[in-house]
Amino acid sequence: AAPYLAAGERLGRETGNVVPWPHQARTVDETVSRFPQGLLFCDEVGLGKTIEAGLALRELLLSGRVERALILAPKSVLRQWQEELWEKFVLNVPRYDGGVMRDVFNHELTWEGSPWGAFPLLLASSQLAKRRERQAEVVAAGPWDLVIVDEAHHARRMEFLSGRYRPNRLLELLMGTDAQAGLRDRTDCLYL
Repeated sequence: AAPYLAAGERLGRETGNVVPWPHQARTVDETVSRFPQGLLFCDEVGLGKTIEAGLALRELLLSGRVERALILAPKSVLRQWQEELWEKFVLNVPRYDGGVMRDVFNHELTWEGSPWGAFPLLLASSQLAKRRERQAEVVAAGPWDLVIVDEAHHARRMEFLSGRYRPNRLLELLMGTDAQAGLRDRTDCLYL
């Protein structure tokens, strides 16, 4: 009940393992107050976008406003994301990596059915999720309360100057196609 008590709205921030800088605290307050409005985190490199997104996720989880979340990050930083979620936000989020699911302690986890829907919180490679043969499975595993996409600038149009709309696979996963819904259709909130 703590998140619902007087001054409980900052429980996630106060009980995490990181003290945010003033600009991060303002961003987290604004992000949580606007939920489920989707947002673009666009601070300069090194100013703590991951900390802002992680603190917002922690606040939303503790308040019960988010129960299911999917975090997509480049494979090269997947383990780093998992470690930061644990060390800074006390969140042991399973990492799906090439057919294997591992917790932050690198223990292999078992599941039944689709790996995309096996756990309420999931961290996965955006390269894996955007593959044509995976997109429908990822989208079908929703709905999610929150989807966070790290390095979202990789979602873009190809052949931009031709005037023809042709999304790359990550943008296609997010936006959908004429034949298939996208993640934006299967989540309440999208953070890029």
